[in-house]
Amino acid sequence: MTLLPASPLLPHDADECPSIAAAEAAGVLAGAARRRAEGDVGDFMQLARPLLAAGMLDIARRRVPAEARDWFEGEIATLGGAVEARRFVAAFVAAARHAGRVPIALDIDERSSLRALGITWSLQAWQADELVRVALLLTAAARLSREALDNVVERCYRGGDGRERQAVLRALPLLPHPERFLTLALDAGRSMTRPVFEALACDNPYPAVHFHEIHFDPMVMKAIAADLSLDRVVGLTGRVTTELMRLARAYVAERRASGRTVPPEVWRLTAEVWSAA
Repeated sequence: MTLLPASPLLPHDADECPSIAAAEAAGVLAGAARRRAEGDVGDFMQLARPLLAAGMLDIARRRVPAEARDWFEGEIATLGGAVEARRFVAAFVAAARHAGRVPIALDIDERSSLRALGITWSLQAWQADELVRVALLLTAAARLSREALDNVVERCYRGGDGRERQAVLRALPLLPHPERFLTLALDAGRSMTRPVFEALACDNPYPAVHFHEIHFDPMVMKAIAADLSLDRVVGLTGRVTTELMRLARAYVAERRASGRTVPPEVWRLTAEVWSAA
């Protein structure tokens, strides 16, 4: 373990009526895209979420090893009915054994499809077990009540190992009404387990959208201290405040005073960024 330094699915008859399903999907995406163009990102994700769940399932199916396909399809079929929390958590845990940890390596068509559904951030760090777990969560979210989904997400995160927690964090911005998982996300921001913290701070729009600056700014500074690239902090440009610049300058002063080098990443957060470039 690496430590840091101190929405319903598409209709079931879609396969039987592909032209109708495609037309419905196009209509949903067109309406969602209009709202995204108008700046209503939350509404865009809300409208696109049914297609997003189906899209994630499709991509996950392509990554599940042949010997695990029966298991995966069985779990998805189970989620088509009543979702039992204990059964779901067991499947969530088992994903690592069945899917493995191979990088998902999205192709250009898959990246394009996900971008159209609102996923504009990188999934390059994702591995197969995380993808399967996110697909399971999105599928369950389409069937569960708000309270039941809250319970499932909490159980998967609080009772999970590091890999399971990473998958929950990657799923947060894709779940319905993600603001209600703020306490969980703040806990991850305090984690001293590097991969868990990285799953929140990097390639994840959740902090930029939902964190107050009193939580966002320390997360950014912690990412710098952990030698994580600020290019991976989604939405950072729009969240640079006077206080964050002050913290960055203090960090630079502390490093210089102790004779240590200053990571190049930190300069972009200071007023001296242009002269240092």
